[in-house]
Amino acid sequence: MPSKQLIQVINKAQSSLKLCAATGRSITNAAAIIDCLKLVDPCIISGGTQIVHPASREILWEKKIAKTDVTKVLDVCSPYSYELLFRDELLGQGKPAKERTANDSINVIYVMKVTPGHAEAIVEGLADIDGIAVSRAPSWTGKYIDLHITNSQGTKEHAIEVLLDMLHLSKEQSIGVGDGDNDVHLFKSVGLRIAMADATERLKSEADKIVPSVDEDGLAQVIEEYS
Repeated sequence: MPSKQLIQVINKAQSSLKLCAATGRSITNAAAIIDCLKLVDPCIISGGTQIVHPASREILWEKKIAKTDVTKVLDVCSPYSYELLFRDELLGQGKPAKERTANDSINVIYVMKVTPGHAEAIVEGLADIDGIAVSRAPSWTGKYIDLHITNSQGTKEHAIEVLLDMLHLSKEQSIGVGDGDNDVHLFKSVGLRIAMADATERLKSEADKIVPSVDEDGLAQVIEEYS
């Protein structure tokens, strides 16, 4: 959850900045944080597949994975026992790929707590599916990887382009702050790319600037500097 300092800084800065969360989490996992920060501007959730109003939860924009591609994803993941979460499911609510069925198009598939070696094998297998994009995110456990699978046009990169249009802002007027490989897409659509000190090495290599870690309230420092 956000620190008291971050909450105070955001509350003060909302009169001068548009502040939008852009998260790989579904609304079930992101809601508590969005509510705690009292965000008022549209937020990107579920890996870039949805833009929602932070208070009403109204979906303002969405991009889904085609049903045929969902089936192909399940085929690639079926040799493994990792839990797959669809849409807004929480840990413990999902099932392994071999126990899931593609009944409809969906916005996001999460493959949870994957070992690094298996993650690379799954990503390689998914590379043949033209209609999807795959992002790696650090698992909450720290030593595993979560895979976020979306429509190829439903990443943070694409969602930010739509969001900036909604807000009548240019790319040059935007700043993106991230910490994981799933923020590589985010960096493609913002004017200034900022990585946290505890970000992945890949993301830091693509950043224009590196700021203190989450534990040191680096995000609060960014917002204060540019507000």
